[in-house]
Amino acid sequence: MSAPELSNVPFAGEYLEPLESSLESITGRVNSFWEFSQALPVALDFFTRSGWALLVAIPLIVIVLVRSYRTASRRRKDLQELNGTVAQLQSELAAIKLALPAESCLALPPVNQEQPRQQRTRRKQ
Repeated sequence: MSAPELSNVPFAGEYLEPLESSLESITGRVNSFWEFSQALPVALDFFTRSGWALLVAIPLIVIVLVRSYRTASRRRKDLQELNGTVAQLQSELAAIKLALPAESCLALPPVNQEQPRQQRTRRKQ
């Protein structure tokens, strides 16, 4: 909606300028109200849909948090069991090392076999 231009009227245009400005003010307010009334259903529809989405999202978030907590606690328990198994295996390995003779742990070559000699190369001068 727009206000008519009264200032372009011949002979009386300059006297009608205050009336024209007040008409423009009134039409501006009417246009604002009309735009608001057109936007209100869209905004209410948006808020309704976002509220329903929030109602659906909150239980899903709670379910995800509970499942992740259970998974984390199960993994923590598995890790503790594995740490216990590693400690047990380390103690068994230490006991086996003590039971073995010292020579077999060094893995020395047998005395009977000769070791191959490395050939020396001469440097050219």
